[in-house]
Amino acid sequence: MQTNDEQILLDLHERFMRACDVGDTEFLRTHVRGGASGLTWFNLNKANYFGIDHICSLWDQLRAAGESASGQTGKGILNDDRDVRVEVCGDAAWLVYGLHLKADFGELGSVDHQCRTTEIWRRADGEWKLVHFHCSDWEPGWGGL
Repeated sequence: MQTNDEQILLDLHERFMRACDVGDTEFLRTHVRGGASGLTWFNLNKANYFGIDHICSLWDQLRAAGESASGQTGKGILNDDRDVRVEVCGDAAWLVYGLHLKADFGELGSVDHQCRTTEIWRRADGEWKLVHFHCSDWEPGWGGL
């Protein structure tokens, strides 16, 4: 049975997945801890992003490239998560899960990866905010997620 906090975080995670599908930077700006040092993001592209503006800039670029490639707004990205696990410890929480990321970013290239992913959330002033994201390649057959 899930606690209230676990359900809130699972709901935020699902909304995060859908924001990732369309490059919804408004979701990030609302649900990520602000400031230049408010977020660390270790991305599948092997780059590190620090702060909300840094990752939003990438999302804006990828969204525009994907829309240009597909000719449609908000299309072309699939984020299919599996085996989502959530743990809450006071005002900190983490979610770990497997992810299939498939996207066409036009001239920037396409991706079709199986990934392992971690989100870390922190509660401040009664609100859960994303403070860290890490995504890296995962090879099927190596166990777990």
